[in-house]
Amino acid sequence: MADEFGAKIVAPDDIYDVEADVFAPCALGAILNLATIKRLRVPIVAGSANNQLAHHHQGVVLHEHGILYAPDFVINSGGLIYVAAIYDHADEQKAYVQIGGIYDTLMEIFERAKQEKLSTAEIAEKMALERLR
Repeated sequence: MADEFGAKIVAPDDIYDVEADVFAPCALGAILNLATIKRLRVPIVAGSANNQLAHHHQGVVLHEHGILYAPDFVINSGGLIYVAAIYDHADEQKAYVQIGGIYDTLMEIFERAKQEKLSTAEIAEKMALERLR
């Protein structure tokens, strides 16, 4: 079925079967699980929804399926950085610099995951813990 513009209309549950460049979960959390990951026909998962993985191990499953995962807590961090700066009456420009660093952080995660042969989710968690110490 198609809409008035000729675009294919997809039932909500069929979204996992759509071939695309990126699967971007942007609303509901916990939608990536063993069943839905098996259905994905994308090379990348990167979206703004929080807690996209039903369980943190699903990051490993995505890796095993050859899907590059941009961890949600990394790509979503800009809003939190900005709000924290404003709430703390910090330097707004410094917040913008930190937000600008998200790209570099994500690239570091991808590179380390490749080098260490681990999932991006595992590397992102490792890096978060390293930075907290």
